[in-house]
Amino acid sequence: MSLADQRAVIQRSTEIYRELFATNPISACAPGYRANQNTMIAWSEAGVRVVQGGPGGHEHPAVDKNGMLFTFRNVELEPATEACNLASVVRRANECLSRGLPAILSMHSINFHSTIRDSRSSTLAMLDGFLSAMEREWPGLLYVNDGDLRHIATEGFFAGEAENIRVEVTALGADR
Repeated sequence: MSLADQRAVIQRSTEIYRELFATNPISACAPGYRANQNTMIAWSEAGVRVVQGGPGGHEHPAVDKNGMLFTFRNVELEPATEACNLASVVRRANECLSRGLPAILSMHSINFHSTIRDSRSSTLAMLDGFLSAMEREWPGLLYVNDGDLRHIATEGFFAGEAENIRVEVTALGADR
């Protein structure tokens, strides 16, 4: 789509989001992870500051020249659509954290609701097992959203409700 067409669609989407949630979106993920430079321009103009990429992309988050953080889902937990081995999922998340990378979980809503079959029960059990294993291995683990991760990447700390928590940011991926 042209830049003008993407601007119009993204602007309307932003208006709908604002009407529903009384705030502007700061994060976006293109359908099928397909976005181009026109998408990035329109998102940036609409206030998006975090771009979500899918599995198999770069592993390191990267901040571009416009201050947009690019993240990549690097731990897949999709039991409704593919066989998941809890030990493998935990191992992958541990690998990310051991290397100083955020473990960014890919988990879609189909895992929690479906008219075809109940995936919710097994997904919740697997998610509980995953989170329990991660908390045993990483007692100081921070759970953050996209905005928090951008703040950590650009400012070096997590802005908690009671206190700020310094998070060492050693390197980000190359600018886009």
